[in-house]
Formats: sequence, C-alpha cells, structure tokens
Amino acid sequence: MQRFTSHSVGVDHGSLVLFSDFQDGGAMWTGEGPRLLRRKVAFSGSFLAPPVVQVSLSMWDLD
Repeated sequence: MQRFTSHSVGVDHGSLVLFSDFQDGGAMWTGEGPRLLRRKVAFSGSFLAPPVVQVSLSMWDLD
C-alpha cells in the first residue's frame, strides 16, 4: 500500500480473476446456470474508515 506523506490517504491496488468460463465452457460463457458471483477482496493494510473501491472488468464478450 502506498501512503502519502500526510498518512491520511492510502492507495492499494491488485487484480484477481472472478471467473474464466471461456476456457472450460462454464456457466458464465454458455449462458446456462448461475449468473451471480461474489469474491472477497483482501487489502495489504488497514484503513481508518471503509475504503472507496474502484472495479474494472476485462475480456468482455457481448452479443
């Protein structure tokens, strides 16, 4: 985690794979089965208040 000199702002970053159904023909790729997925995210340090989180997606398949 990067902390700026005032120690009131911390920036953490990372990435994780939510699913990779393209490779094995799973539910998200075939359109069959559950379409909801949740993952826990661990931060490298603690925050004084709940953090603001930005999420982005990659490898979109749109019909």
